[in-house]
Amino acid sequence: MVRVKCSNCATTEGISYRQLESAGVPAQTVEELKASPMAASRYFSACMAEVCSKCNSYSKVFDQRRDPMLEVMADDINTLVLDAAMGQFGHVRAGSHPFLFPVDDGDDAAILDPDAADGAPDGPSADEASPLDDPALFAQDKHRPH
Repeated sequence: MVRVKCSNCATTEGISYRQLESAGVPAQTVEELKASPMAASRYFSACMAEVCSKCNSYSKVFDQRRDPMLEVMADDINTLVLDAAMGQFGHVRAGSHPFLFPVDDGDDAAILDPDAADGAPDGPSADEASPLDDPALFAQDKHRPH
């Protein structure tokens, strides 16, 4: 049974995990870590990098057991330091965040926007004036001192 597979090259060998420590993590000796390997885990972030040594890529993994209030979009942006650290060690992120760059191929437009099912384009058409075209919107604020 395969538990872990690289999402980039599909290998099952050489997968490891990296995470950032909090500033308040008490120093532990090797003997203490061997005796109680999970004791310091409460100091670690709920986000870790799953690193593949074969293709040198990594993916972010979020552990909701450590933080039930995880919000993937916010926590992905909140862990840019982890991305920077992985880059310093020569690892490349194996994909982007799926919510940052959505691809609209038209297949699920009706699901995302029920009005799109009628075939009408979203927003004003080329012959309609957009409310943003009104120069009064961008006029200087009369209530501010100059």
